[in-house]
Amino acid sequence: MALKQVKEIYDNTAESYDYYVTPCRLCQFLVLTSELTLKGMERVLEVGSGPGELSLLLAKRLDRGEVVGVDVSEKMVVLSKGRSRALMANNMTFVVGDALSLQFLDGSFDVVVSSYVIHWVPDPLRYLREMARVLKRGGQLAIIAPSQEMYGDLRRAFKEVAYKYRKYYDAQTMAELIGLKVLSDKEMIDLLPSAGLVLKKDFQLNFKERLSPELYMKRVNAITNERYLEPLPVELKDKVRTELMKTLTETPDSGRFLTERSVFLIAEKRNRS
Repeated sequence: MALKQVKEIYDNTAESYDYYVTPCRLCQFLVLTSELTLKGMERVLEVGSGPGELSLLLAKRLDRGEVVGVDVSEKMVVLSKGRSRALMANNMTFVVGDALSLQFLDGSFDVVVSSYVIHWVPDPLRYLREMARVLKRGGQLAIIAPSQEMYGDLRRAFKEVAYKYRKYYDAQTMAELIGLKVLSDKEMIDLLPSAGLVLKKDFQLNFKERLSPELYMKRVNAITNERYLEPLPVELKDKVRTELMKTLTETPDSGRFLTERSVFLIAEKRNRS
């Protein structure tokens, strides 16, 4: 997916993303920060910082350090700066930028973190290499990524809709409509050596959350900006929204709509090339 498309999605959904998505990611952010070895003086970069909640949690652990957040969406950067000002967090800076072409010097950071970004970038290896480039030798890289079961309930419900309107979806898969490609754990781990990184730890976090179909779709749409409807002509979109919601509502046990698994990777930049 082009950078322009990702920027457009999150410029459009920044506020709803912060409202519907940030709270459900908090537990993952807390796990990530607890896995990092921080002494309090590090310079930390968050790539894809969104509304800034993970950056804020990291900044609280840095008495003499700082966090820099970079995001492609100007609206997300505005939100994160507002959060920083409201909490008087003086060791946080947020800038607009591209994950595949970071505007920082080689070896500028002790720690680099990134959450739910890898499936949006067209070149995952370049993404990893860029983060490794700005990381000091021996520095830590931490990633949270979606598992391949991401949006499982939506994908299952969408099969009926996609089949009914298959003339519009023939050339596209559900995965492509909500990102580029969700990599498996192994695929991500196999890329690390080519980026000059050594895996230190990998694990998964499973979580379940009881949501109504309506709230589930609001969360999905805050992440995707209804990209899954893009192939349809305008006159069909409301009809398909209604059909999709009906399918979700009629699903057995339709009161539970979030059973997900996130993948955590902790790596280190090699001390030697």
